[in-house]
Amino acid sequence: MSDPFPDEVDGALWDEACRRAEAVREFLKHRPGKMTAADVALLATEVETSRATAYRLIKLFRAGGTVMSLVDRKRGRPEGHRVLDDKREEIIRTTINRHYLTRNRPTVSQLVRDVQTNCISAGLKRPHRRTIKARLEEIELQRRAKRRGETEIVKQTQAVPGVFAASRPLQVVQVDHTKADIFCRRRGDPAADRPALADTGDGCLQPHGDGILPDDGRALPAVDQRRSTMTMGTIIRPLQRAEVELVWQIERREVVQEIYEVADGRLHLRPQFYDTREWPDGEPEIYTPILFDCFDHDGVFLGAFAGEKLVAAGVVDARPVGDYPNLRQLAFLHVSHDWRGKKLALRLYQLCKDTVVGSGAEGFYISSTPTRRTVEFYLRQGAKLMARPDTTLVSIEPDDIHLAHWF
Repeated sequence: MSDPFPDEVDGALWDEACRRAEAVREFLKHRPGKMTAADVALLATEVETSRATAYRLIKLFRAGGTVMSLVDRKRGRPEGHRVLDDKREEIIRTTINRHYLTRNRPTVSQLVRDVQTNCISAGLKRPHRRTIKARLEEIELQRRAKRRGETEIVKQTQAVPGVFAASRPLQVVQVDHTKADIFCRRRGDPAADRPALADTGDGCLQPHGDGILPDDGRALPAVDQRRSTMTMGTIIRPLQRAEVELVWQIERREVVQEIYEVADGRLHLRPQFYDTREWPDGEPEIYTPILFDCFDHDGVFLGAFAGEKLVAAGVVDARPVGDYPNLRQLAFLHVSHDWRGKKLALRLYQLCKDTVVGSGAEGFYISSTPTRRTVEFYLRQGAKLMARPDTTLVSIEPDDIHLAHWF
């Protein structure tokens, strides 16, 4: 696949690449010879990446010497790439055509059982349910509906004849919206035309802090539980109890290549591939009562909304952690797939941190999923591996990486 031209690169990715190029250029200018691991660690902190990524950026910049060489490429497998061997792909394709796309209308669960049985009969490893479902979803919806005799779906996906025409000027108008059309005023200022907005550099205006400036013009600190704030075209605000279950709207999709595990008191990275498409089976049923219990004990629930949809959330349990009463658990921090890489997780983390600092606690206890992306995010914030994890939390999540971030 050929590299994109500069005008084909997303604006946010281009700005980030420019920032990285400037940092790497200055770094190499002052270190023409051999560099130490400590030097690279400082660069990693400056560009907000892991040390491994900092080494990669240095290598790319030395090879290319341009901003384009540092533009973030799409992570994960290339689109259309298949992991299964041809034999299993053929079994899935044949089973879908012969058994699922029929007017008997078997269920997806039945299809999964049929595919897995056929693979076992052929002496092959069973493909995962998510893989089979993904192959099914690649088939055009209307074609599936016609083969299965689902007349309502066929009707809903049928093109409607007609024309879209304009007979006079301004009969059709396109309205171009910015990411957020918000105007804020200074406290006590009756004038409606004095917005307290900051230019984010990408052509979008966002408010300072919570969007309200004190009389001396300084930006306010992060929002409290009664206000909302703007970040990357989203509104971050406290969730109400009735909104707690909206956290399962967050799109969990992720391709994982590596995970961390703990051995001899240290973190070790090892290869581990899996393609997560949705929340694990049963997780909403298990954790929803836990989240409600956290809310009922004064837990902090912050949600980032894009329009009406919740795209990210952070939750802090206000109760002391059992073996570490000076810590509070960061119980939940997730960002929808399409909103990752926009520093939304960082903003939520900072807001959650502010609530902990304000309560008098001394830091976070974090039971992190072991994926490389997640663990390294927390390490960049200052979290450290726990030598002795909390007894209760490690019994609940023994495979997690247990960290503490002392403020």
